[in-house]
Amino acid sequence: MTKALLSFLLLLLAPIAPAEAMTNLPVPFTSEVPGGKWVGPWKNACEEASVLMAEQYYLGKKEISKTLAKSAMESLFNWQNKNFGRNADSNAEETAKIINEYTSFSATVKTNPTLEEIKSELDNGYPVISLHYGFGLNNPAIPFLANGSSYHMMVLVGYDNKKKEFITNDPGNEKKGLDFRYKYDTILNTLGDFNHETKKVDGLPTVLFTKPKNLVKVAGGKRIYLIENDEKRYISHPNVFKNHRWSWSLVKPMAKGDLEKIPNGTSINK
Repeated sequence: MTKALLSFLLLLLAPIAPAEAMTNLPVPFTSEVPGGKWVGPWKNACEEASVLMAEQYYLGKKEISKTLAKSAMESLFNWQNKNFGRNADSNAEETAKIINEYTSFSATVKTNPTLEEIKSELDNGYPVISLHYGFGLNNPAIPFLANGSSYHMMVLVGYDNKKKEFITNDPGNEKKGLDFRYKYDTILNTLGDFNHETKKVDGLPTVLFTKPKNLVKVAGGKRIYLIENDEKRYISHPNVFKNHRWSWSLVKPMAKGDLEKIPNGTSINK
């Protein structure tokens, strides 16, 4: 074997340096003030806007009209008023409850998330809803009140390893919130949960990991189930979909044998 041929073969076998990783999920954007006015419930609507953006992504939507944003967010305000007695400053547990009970996707509270854990969720196609001490973001485009809690929520939609930045849909940045970038350290160092007793963002670093709602039925069958917590829950009436704002498009076929292996949970009746 000639030296030239040997050198060529060694070149082919040499490890190729991996490209700098980057992910950017096509999550549609809405500001928390779709009407353009920082008044009433809208000035505290970063939670509702974040929930709506993630939901529309899981429904396969490419954009969110101002009309849809207003209508859907008002529905979320009303649900919170009924269930919490208010609609401002929903903490991680409350926001997860909103998502799990009144949207077409699911959420799990994750405390002390690592950079790699968040990136793994994004790589798998799952947007991450993040909770922050807003002043620490140092974003002059977000009009936090000087005497307010500065509690903020946004959707992490991607990351850029080369620049060490998260790509976000930040609903507080009304004009340029789509694909707005923050340094990894800025996001991670400002994570926190809202404390209703102190009225401050002094809880543990917290995010919400999200997943599509797992609604299934046997092909050709009529009974629809929600799969959660390793159980199947029979949905007893079509009104359940309306009451929970679930989309029929999320129902997926499942083999009868696979469905039968899943233990029964309590039925969902309303």
